[in-house]
Amino acid sequence: MTPRFSVCVPNYNSGRFIAKTIESVLAQTVPADQYEIIVSDNASSDNSLQVIGHYIPRIRLVRQPATIHVIEHWNACLREANGDYVILLHSDDMIDRDFLKACGAVLDSRSGTQMVSCLYRLVDESGLVLNSQQRCGAEGESPLDMLLRRNHVSPPSLLVRRSFYALSGYYNPEIRYCADYDLAVRGAAEGGLVFLDQYLCSYRRHSSNLGSQDAANLFDIRHTAIAEHLWSTRLGLNALQSRELHRQMVWLALLTTVCVLESGGRRIALQRLSATRVSFRVAGLPAVAFSSLWLLSRVPGAWRLLRVITSIYRHLTYRPSRHLGFQ
Repeated sequence: MTPRFSVCVPNYNSGRFIAKTIESVLAQTVPADQYEIIVSDNASSDNSLQVIGHYIPRIRLVRQPATIHVIEHWNACLREANGDYVILLHSDDMIDRDFLKACGAVLDSRSGTQMVSCLYRLVDESGLVLNSQQRCGAEGESPLDMLLRRNHVSPPSLLVRRSFYALSGYYNPEIRYCADYDLAVRGAAEGGLVFLDQYLCSYRRHSSNLGSQDAANLFDIRHTAIAEHLWSTRLGLNALQSRELHRQMVWLALLTTVCVLESGGRRIALQRLSATRVSFRVAGLPAVAFSSLWLLSRVPGAWRLLRVITSIYRHLTYRPSRHLGFQ
């Protein structure tokens, strides 16, 4: 029988976390015969396969013969799906017991909706809740306009019709750094994205996240510029939407430069700022931030001050909460 849901879990060296990820799926309140779990291993070198093996045959394991790029791996995992509705669940993230039931109900009741996104919590390596997502939008504002001002979507929070992937394409490898953002924008542009105001999943932040790895990569600036061009030309954005998109992309480029500076990478930070200046027209408040980062990058040791400031800010805004448990 064809499952109603496909939970696709791309894994690479997540032996520390993947058991919790799989257990969060096995705890779903929908009947077990309504969903399938597909774990695709990207030629891991840790104990991932040993951990995953404990869950066979309840899950289906697909093994990549050699490590491929993360976005290509996401797509390879998604193409294994058989269900009507699909979630790409990272191997270090978790979904709540009612995720499939609640998000599936939205897609069942809205035939024109292609994807639904719930709210998510940010947790640390041990599962301690660090923060909870807050969406900001004006009354009556469309999901597309909200996304052009800020990315409100994370892959573990998104349930997508499998037919949308078939018709509109999967994650775009041209824009690797923000491919998940691109998918949500494409769905919203077609009027097919609904925001669900329920906390139904948890996004884990740790040292091996894709964002942390790619923050030091100069080429994510180019990917960000490509994304802006693709959206502007393909989605029929109006002038206001184009301005919001441009501002969002500039801030994204500057934010990742801050990550580089925090780790002491002055040379890479200067390269990123040069790439930002070439790829984008930087004006207004972003120009002030750009100039400040340029000065911090030029002065030896100045990044230490930035690190202290951001550490103090995180300490003041850190709100420990309960550990997540799945029964």
